[in-house]
Amino acid sequence: MQYAGDMMLKDKISKEQVQELAGEAAFVLTYQTIRRGLDYYRNGQVYNVVVTPDKVQATVQGKYRYLVNINLQDFSLSRCSCPVGVRCEHVAAAFLYLYAVYGWPGEFVNNVDEIAKSKKQRLKTAKAAKKETVPEEKGTFADWEMYYEAQFSKCAGPFENLSSYYFSTEQLQCRDFFAKVERACRKWGSPAKHYFLFHAVLFAMRQLDMHPRKREYYYNYIGIGNWRDYYTTLLCETAAAFSAEMDKQEDALYFSKTISDLRERLCEDNNSFFDWAWTYRRLWTIFARHRDWVTVEVFKLEEILNRKNLTTEVRCNVATGLAHFAFLAGDDAKACAIMNKDNGFNIYFAAPYLKNLYEAKAWERLAEWLRHLTPGIDRTSYLELQALCGYWLQIAGDPSCQEEALAALQSILPESVGFYREALLVSGRYKTWVNFHIFQQSYEEIEPEEVRRVEAADVSLLLPLYHQYVANLIERRNRQSYRSAVPLLRKLRNYYKKLKRTEEWERYMASLTSRYSRLRALQEELRKGKLA
Repeated sequence: MQYAGDMMLKDKISKEQVQELAGEAAFVLTYQTIRRGLDYYRNGQVYNVVVTPDKVQATVQGKYRYLVNINLQDFSLSRCSCPVGVRCEHVAAAFLYLYAVYGWPGEFVNNVDEIAKSKKQRLKTAKAAKKETVPEEKGTFADWEMYYEAQFSKCAGPFENLSSYYFSTEQLQCRDFFAKVERACRKWGSPAKHYFLFHAVLFAMRQLDMHPRKREYYYNYIGIGNWRDYYTTLLCETAAAFSAEMDKQEDALYFSKTISDLRERLCEDNNSFFDWAWTYRRLWTIFARHRDWVTVEVFKLEEILNRKNLTTEVRCNVATGLAHFAFLAGDDAKACAIMNKDNGFNIYFAAPYLKNLYEAKAWERLAEWLRHLTPGIDRTSYLELQALCGYWLQIAGDPSCQEEALAALQSILPESVGFYREALLVSGRYKTWVNFHIFQQSYEEIEPEEVRRVEAADVSLLLPLYHQYVANLIERRNRQSYRSAVPLLRKLRNYYKKLKRTEEWERYMASLTSRYSRLRALQEELRKGKLA
């Protein structure tokens, strides 16, 4: 049975074209992939099929909605927006939708092996004709750039007019481009191979930056996120590979070009998708072992920072770079001073340093950074403030920094209240912890675990806290509060017994029952609790 849509497709694609596609599909796709595609087709999960002279575009509903682009000239270049991207069941489903115009998809699946054999030799010949010349291992950067541009433009075809809220043409194009580059240099030696890959990643990142904000919200702020992290990580991995192997004189030319390109990106003011200030710092952490190059780079950045025509963003990025080199040299005061001077100092900038110092348990250096960050908390977000308080709490465990950490957390109250209470316990200030709760009347906020820690240190410190808590509940003058007071009184009784001060407990209870003798509900609850 043929549907009206299938009949309309006959006007746009010939039987010969479908037969040609069938041979290519049988060779390119695995039997299991075609079987899964057949299930998608039979379940009606292929729709919005559009045929043009060069390609067929269709939507396939899998776990998510995917866009498939079938290349009518070369089926192997067909692409899908799913994570697999090529030769997937979604491509198979879209092809079977076309095949159904002139034949039975089930019959195609049953004869797929024989169809593939008839096409195999022709496809091999076609691929051999398309074999590309790869650049030489010891070629110039100009040769490499020409190769990058040629390959990138060739990768654009399969994704033309293919777009979605969840991905972009450029992202898919960059993915295929880098796969080609990896194949081109797989037989090269090191470190040339890693330099070649590093600059290929830089090239792809520049291409993504050439299309700023051209898509809608999802592309700009959701779709790009994973790709940004992917390329930044890839850049650092390739950088680490050649940095570890730089031991030849000819490497200097490659490395000089590498750091020059990075500096250029750092000093661009183009609303990039990528955080080049962050990436620059990550890469120079890898390159820091090459001290002569560090000296040269610091000189270059200082020279740039002295220019008068820099934009605010570029000036901040360059200052960030200089501060990073100061941190790597162990001069935290200089790093903080550089950032304060250019109004770029914030917890976002400092985050990797705080983490690094925390993991190294370098408490005094960590305190140096926090001193500069704490006065600017009014400009921080809630999450940044919580991170800042968390680091002060860690410092509170070091005797040399306890006083400063407690003072800093106290200055941020009430936002830091949970951290401050924990810092008091970490530093052994149990009496101050008790007095803080009494002063704040924050009885309901007391955590059982915190109480246990104070009990283990000195149970007598808890007596005034529970006396005040009980009095607070009773003064509310309602039965529910009286009921809540009973377990606290029992706890107090246990504390007095543990301290062998039972007579004092009895005097306290006699005074309590006498003082509130007219509160009938309270007296009833005390009797139920066997306290009176």
